[in-house]
Amino acid sequence: MTSRRNLGRNPTTSTPRSGELSIGNLIGLVSDSIRRSSKRREAEHAPAVKTRTAVRMLLSKIMRYTLIGLFVVLLFLAFVAYIASLPVGRPVQKPQANLSLGVEVIDYGVLSYEKAESATAYSTVALEVSGADNVSISYSAFSKPIPSTVLLLKSRRDQAAAFGEFRQRLAGQLADRGIRLGEIHVDQLSKLPPGASAIIVAPTGRVPASFLGLVEKDFNFTRLLANGNVIIYMGYEFGSGAIPENSTSSIMPVSQELVNSFRLLFKGVPKKEPGYKIENPAYAVTGQGGRTISGVLSAVDFGATGALVFIPQVMDLGWLSGSDAADDVLRAIETVAWQTPIAQQAQVIMTDRGGLNETRTIFSGGYVRAPANALMRFTAEKGNMTERLMLFQSLPLSVSGVSVHQGSVLPSPVTEKDLPIVIEFRLKESPQRSAPMRLLAYRDGELASQAEVGTLSTSGQTSVGYYVNIPGGDYVLRLADAQGRVYSQSYLHVIRVNFTIRPNWASGAFLLEPLFDGQKSEVGIYNVTVSLDGNQPQTLYAQKSQIVYTFKGQIAEGNHALFIDVGADRLEIPENYVRRREFWDNPLYQAAFLIAAIIFFVGYTLKKPDKVLLSIDVPDFPPLSRIKVSIDKERVIEIFDKVNEDYRWRFMPLRHVEIKNGFRRMSYGGRPILIGDYNLEKLLDRLVHEGLVFKQGEFYGPVSWERASGKSAMFLTSFRRMRDIFINRAVNFAEMGEMPDCDTRVAGAEPLYVHIYTGLETARRALITAPKGKTAIVFETSHEIDSFENSLRSTSGHLIALKLEIERGGVRLLTLEELQAAIR
Repeated sequence: MTSRRNLGRNPTTSTPRSGELSIGNLIGLVSDSIRRSSKRREAEHAPAVKTRTAVRMLLSKIMRYTLIGLFVVLLFLAFVAYIASLPVGRPVQKPQANLSLGVEVIDYGVLSYEKAESATAYSTVALEVSGADNVSISYSAFSKPIPSTVLLLKSRRDQAAAFGEFRQRLAGQLADRGIRLGEIHVDQLSKLPPGASAIIVAPTGRVPASFLGLVEKDFNFTRLLANGNVIIYMGYEFGSGAIPENSTSSIMPVSQELVNSFRLLFKGVPKKEPGYKIENPAYAVTGQGGRTISGVLSAVDFGATGALVFIPQVMDLGWLSGSDAADDVLRAIETVAWQTPIAQQAQVIMTDRGGLNETRTIFSGGYVRAPANALMRFTAEKGNMTERLMLFQSLPLSVSGVSVHQGSVLPSPVTEKDLPIVIEFRLKESPQRSAPMRLLAYRDGELASQAEVGTLSTSGQTSVGYYVNIPGGDYVLRLADAQGRVYSQSYLHVIRVNFTIRPNWASGAFLLEPLFDGQKSEVGIYNVTVSLDGNQPQTLYAQKSQIVYTFKGQIAEGNHALFIDVGADRLEIPENYVRRREFWDNPLYQAAFLIAAIIFFVGYTLKKPDKVLLSIDVPDFPPLSRIKVSIDKERVIEIFDKVNEDYRWRFMPLRHVEIKNGFRRMSYGGRPILIGDYNLEKLLDRLVHEGLVFKQGEFYGPVSWERASGKSAMFLTSFRRMRDIFINRAVNFAEMGEMPDCDTRVAGAEPLYVHIYTGLETARRALITAPKGKTAIVFETSHEIDSFENSLRSTSGHLIALKLEIERGGVRLLTLEELQAAIR
């Protein structure tokens, strides 16, 4: 029992009996010793541990606060960079106001245009625009009057369930263009007084009975046409029946004899035309007095000032909605579809900060001298917002006399010549008299200059000289006496002279090539004053379309400007001089070269002398024998023609390998001539140097081909490259010279008319083929496309027209590589 109690006690506190040592006691003693040793060590090292812990905590806090500080500094630097990137000195832009467009006609009339019996219509308008990026202006002149009132016919209708939507859409679209849609009952048509002409929209589905004289025997649609009214009729052909106005009876039958009495023939199914939304046009109007005017529309006028326009379908069957039908009627009104314009021009004006407030004169272009009627369409655009306005203007021959002179002239200071003007007086007053006269030049409604031309007799013809010292642009030139009476007025365009500049900053020489309205010419011009930054001005002369201006002295790097005075125009052309940096100008490269030179010098000095080893290479077979053959240059040139003849080509430049194969067709001593690549390269280089062969990229051709074909080496090479593209794509194309209005035409579901760019004249040719189908102008590089697009900023009529065609997708500008991707 005693031993059992001892085992239950703590060995560290119990005292063993003398001579006794149990295992439990031994284990207890060892454990107690270990614990005491551990406590001693902890007590000895406690200060060091506390110190290390405190240091770690301090370092952790320092690192945390350092990171927070760096983050705050980075945020501050980012904020400073953002503030520095903001535009300095620019006012805060206010939100754009609503888009608005206002136009007021200030002056209008007809001007002499180069020849005695030629004229151009003009209108001077005050434009007030806000909130727009640009304003497009279309100006068309017509020979017959254009009614400015639009009336919707109130009558019974057939198959016109969408009439309500049609009326709402048409009224809204016309209102957006400044035209109010009125209404007129069918019974009121016969009571319209002469001279009160209008555009009458008749969406009746079938012809009203009164139009055919079935209500009043002395009234039918021809009387409306004779009074200058235009009827836009939507519905079936006349023979399908007529609608009685004042009864609820069914459709009245119309005999073929009655239709024939109007000399109308309803025949054929016209094609659906892009731009019109009609789905299934039913007929065309032909025969005496009838003509197709736009693919789907037909018109008759019987020689009257008015017209009857047929839109050949009823409303519910011809369009997907009443709105689509209204859009087609609007298009016919907007384009004056029943008349063909005798002249038309278009231009685009870019606004300054969304606003425009200026006076501008618009010209129609030349036509046979006669009174005219103008349709002006103005469109202001801002993003997807559009504001439109249409104006009609009658343009009488308010001035009887005629002025005959060049339409486009250079300023007299640069030609050193006066403009000769022949003036033909056509006064009806008698007797004739003499009066002091002067020439007044107006630009955009403002008097730009006046010049006395002496006392002239107001009978017959006389000639005067006019010193043209006004800036480039379009002018109305008037001959008037001291009391302001105008005897003749004409159109005058003063050519804008600009320059392309090729500077040589190192020598201070600047090569200037003049451009006349954006085009090159060989005309020499005098008295062109040039200076760099206003220093060292020189008066120079352009010989062979080049002027060389030399600045004497050093030119510092940075921004400069060439100031050029041409007549009354002063041009400021900015140029930036950045000296070309060679790689050896970099100090790092200089240090590397120096280190390499030192290493090479030390290595070369310390190296061991080279042992001279000699060896002899004995070939296994003797070298082939060669015969030197002399060939005339003319025979080499004939190779180009021979290869072209074998391929059934004409004037196609050849590659190196094709010329090499051409030599194989030549023989010497009954054996074909073989020429190595090196010798062929030397031979071709020599012919190019002597001016007998041209080289364009990888292609060569005789210089004589340029004269024989009338095409440049660049043109011939581009056509050859296009030929390769067409053949690789397995498409049919027209050979060079086969197409009168383009360089080649690619066959397909829709033909592609291709023009190779050879200058701004290509723009006029592209405008000819654009209405026929897809048209492409091909350039060698994308840089040429960029340069050409910059030239489209000109106010020249055909360039503006081409820009509009490009924007609508009718004409595409492509490199040869893009042409290859465009052909499927």
